[in-house]
Amino acid sequence: DPPINVIREALRVKDFMTAHPDETCLSAAAKLNLPRKRISKLLTIANNLPPNLITELNNCNDPKTLRQMHVKHLLGLIKS
Repeated sequence: DPPINVIREALRVKDFMTAHPDETCLSAAAKLNLPRKRISKLLTIANNLPPNLITELNNCNDPKTLRQMHVKHLLGLIKS
């Protein structure tokens, strides 16, 4: 399986939540077919990472880089 591009997923969730402001994480999770906890983590990533990093990783297709940039690692970048 090819690795998941977490940034693309985060931007998809952010776009959905922006388009549907009345949605909660729980209702969005059902519509996006993602776990509720992942929705909030992805929103944190999309809202707090620097825009240049988001752009760079959004366009990334390198499997090795995508495997390294998993949710936990990206959340750690925000805290540091």
